[in-house]
Amino acid sequence: MAHVKIWVHAVWGTKRREHILQKENRYTLFKHIRENAELKNIHLDFINGYTDHVHVLISLNAEQNI
Repeated sequence: MAHVKIWVHAVWGTKRREHILQKENRYTLFKHIRENAELKNIHLDFINGYTDHVHVLISLNAEQNI
């Protein structure tokens, strides 16, 4: 069987790039994204962001799609 690894770098921005993701909000959002990824068996390699955007790097296996 072939080895398949799909890496996806996803970026979300706030509406009109408003600076609404303050530190406490970002950590709550990051926790939600981590829990959702774990629930769906998605390997979340990296998550970070700033007050107006969030970056995630995820890895999908051959049975998953974007």
